[in-house]
Amino acid sequence: MPEHLTIGMVVDNEFYGDHRVYNEAKVLVQAGYTVKVLCLNFGSYPDREVVDGIEVVRVRIALKKKKRLSALMLTLPFYRWFWRKAIHQFILTEQIEVLHVHNLYMARMAKEGISRNYVRLILDLHGDYSAAIMGYDWATHFPARLIVRPWLWKKLEEQYLGFANKIILINNDFKKDILTRFPYLNEKNLVVYPNVSDPANEDSTTVASQTGEPYIHHAESIQQMEPNGQQTVLSEYNACASHEDLDALYSEFLLNK
Repeated sequence: MPEHLTIGMVVDNEFYGDHRVYNEAKVLVQAGYTVKVLCLNFGSYPDREVVDGIEVVRVRIALKKKKRLSALMLTLPFYRWFWRKAIHQFILTEQIEVLHVHNLYMARMAKEGISRNYVRLILDLHGDYSAAIMGYDWATHFPARLIVRPWLWKKLEEQYLGFANKIILINNDFKKDILTRFPYLNEKNLVVYPNVSDPANEDSTTVASQTGEPYIHHAESIQQMEPNGQQTVLSEYNACASHEDLDALYSEFLLNK
């Protein structure tokens, strides 16, 4: 059982249905950490609740507004401002010591929301976002591409990765790719944790996309979006995620408290 450490996870959905965040949060709760998740509320769930020991805090925003603001995040600063304020308040109110954000585009918002020097930032990359967004029709077709500017993510990737103290990657191939493209990164700060769906907990962690946006995984994780909106992930990594690696990542922060 570790000494007390309060971890704040941040994800821009309603938490329910996102097996990636749930799986990691559950592992950390079972290891003895206090885990709080900051997410969104489109009007379907309570603003605060406890799910399997995970404290969930939601910020209200209309789904249509969220979609518009997130699509414009590289053109207008409103979505970034929204999250910066929410994260700042989350850290102060919930006494967060380590902030764990999911997906590349959340890195800058998290960095700007951290107002206390002792709060460390973990960036969890569930896939190559800068490459994946170039495959989205809604982002790459005219005239949307002029507003969304998907090509800019490739240029911003180095800066955004630099915001984090630690980076979690979905597999070793992705880690090698990141180190090849960004050799300035310290390999010791990159942790591989192949976080995919858990068939044993399918009832509680099946992904149902609340936003209509598919979740992103690296090439070695295969996705199938079914007609009812549920996602099943077929991957060779289903059984090889090392919970010890995730625990060790946070234990390092404990040693530096």
